[in-house]
Amino acid sequence: MWIIPDFLEWPAELKRSRVHSEERSIKRHYQILRYAEQVLEEEDAESAGTKVMATLRRVINNRLRALEEFYPFNAIPVQDKPNDPIELLEYVGVIKPFLCRSLIDVRHHMDPPTSEGYGTYLEFVWYFLRITDGMLIKTPLVMGFPRPASLDVTSGLYEVAITIDPRGGWSPKLRGLFDSRMISLDPIAHWIDLKLEKKEEKDISKYSRSSNDTDTDHYIYVEGIIRGPDVHLRKLLKIYFSLM
Repeated sequence: MWIIPDFLEWPAELKRSRVHSEERSIKRHYQILRYAEQVLEEEDAESAGTKVMATLRRVINNRLRALEEFYPFNAIPVQDKPNDPIELLEYVGVIKPFLCRSLIDVRHHMDPPTSEGYGTYLEFVWYFLRITDGMLIKTPLVMGFPRPASLDVTSGLYEVAITIDPRGGWSPKLRGLFDSRMISLDPIAHWIDLKLEKKEEKDISKYSRSSNDTDTDHYIYVEGIIRGPDVHLRKLLKIYFSLM
């Protein structure tokens, strides 16, 4: 089955999440980073460079391992995703491209062009920790896409919800109520490819939010797994991580 992807443009809401207790791990990463700060404060920047870079790499790698425990990124069902874990974080929108390149430079032993650059690298790693702290506190599970109040009631789509469980393979599971014109049994370019698991016709009068809704023809409730295309899967992942 194919479904129109318009709801991906609607404001998403976090409906349910899994809460973790990782405060000790989070604090430990900052403690290691603090050592790099002390080295820069107490020693000559040029002579401290080796210690600082080694410490920053340790911080980055420790944080990546902690993230991988909750988010097995390599299992993301997208064909063109990068292999590098830092690039993967940029791919799904967790970090921006410039920070991505800077973190890769640190991990690949690329010294900064000036001795003052060690302090800049330290700040980049601190930003990386701050950006990803929330990912170790809670994992989003269910996203809701309620129809915006400003949307024309005759346009069709109503409530849509997407469940994504990283530990369950990342495959987005969709459930929602659609106007019959918004779904197709035949492939349509740029629409969402859904592996159908459940399909029921619904009496729209039970779900209408406006008296005008009763003029719309029949609606269908569907459940299934989103299989593609990759452009929509990547967009869903960016929305998912934006809800952290």
